[in-house]
Amino acid sequence: MGLYYDQIFSHVGFLVLDFLPMAAAGFYVFGMNRIYLEQEKSGRYHAQIAVYKMMAEQYRQSELWRRFRMLHMTSKRLFEAEI
Repeated sequence: MGLYYDQIFSHVGFLVLDFLPMAAAGFYVFGMNRIYLEQEKSGRYHAQIAVYKMMAEQYRQSELWRRFRMLHMTSKRLFEAEI
């Protein structure tokens, strides 16, 4: 009841053929996970850019309003001084 060389090679071949699809499936799963994480990171980065642009716009608007108030107060003082 010994094993012959052709049986050993046959078993090794089956093991290799079984291992290859399992390895391919593992690489696929881990690769897709890596792609998903990269997309999440990219999404967070683009969200941060959008928030920064929104804050810059708010700052620009507040500066415009500040200048407008300053000019308004100056003109009001000048108008009151003339009366």
